[in-house]
Amino acid sequence: MTLLLALLFQAASPLEGVGVDQNIGGTVPMDLAFVDEKGTSLTLRDAAAGKAFILAPVYYRCPQLCTLVLNGLLTSLKSAGSRYQVVTFSFDPREDAPLASAKKAAYLSRYDQPGSEQTWRFLTGRQESIDALCRAVGFRTSYNERTGQYAHPSALIIVAPDGRISRYFFGIEYPTRDLRLAIAEASAGKTGSIVDPVLLFCFQYDPATGRYGLAVLRLLRAGGLVTAVIVGIVIVRLARRHRRTRIVPSG
Repeated sequence: MTLLLALLFQAASPLEGVGVDQNIGGTVPMDLAFVDEKGTSLTLRDAAAGKAFILAPVYYRCPQLCTLVLNGLLTSLKSAGSRYQVVTFSFDPREDAPLASAKKAAYLSRYDQPGSEQTWRFLTGRQESIDALCRAVGFRTSYNERTGQYAHPSALIIVAPDGRISRYFFGIEYPTRDLRLAIAEASAGKTGSIVDPVLLFCFQYDPATGRYGLAVLRLLRAGGLVTAVIVGIVIVRLARRHRRTRIVPSG
């Protein structure tokens, strides 16, 4: 058991400090300065345009998870109505407007909704604005200098027009009905409740090999070990129970 706990600790350590703190009812600083996909300076308030909005923290060069988040969001948006804004922002200060523009073009080509050029914004920003926004919504990442990539969770945040945080969605699939209801509640100034998150993480991807690094392997091995231990315990208990049922006391 000591060995098992040690392996689990080692597996989790690369994700130390990475996660989401649900700040329901907290306030997003709407006057933070960013740059849109056209290279125009604007505030978060400008991007929201007086509506409730879906905030999607990603980084545009992410090797996998951020694309899955945006793909899942795109699928839900196609049936979620239009009385809201979508604000995708990069938490990587190295990324710029041309990269945001290319990402936006890729998604709008698959999002056939009138006015989507103005209702789905792709932002970049300076470190101070990124840090302030991530702190406000409780989105915690970790930068790996060796790979030049981020360890990060996946989340969408629903924000009311006045900047109050209304609800969080986790994972990479977002039921359209739930998303539509959350937007309606945020538009009315209502806040939801904290949900039990099932977090997905993206970290230690090695572009040289196209594989995930030792941290993921440790996590998988630790998970496999836990499964093996549980299965072993079940087998032993079943075997003991079977033996007891076969032993007939002598007269």
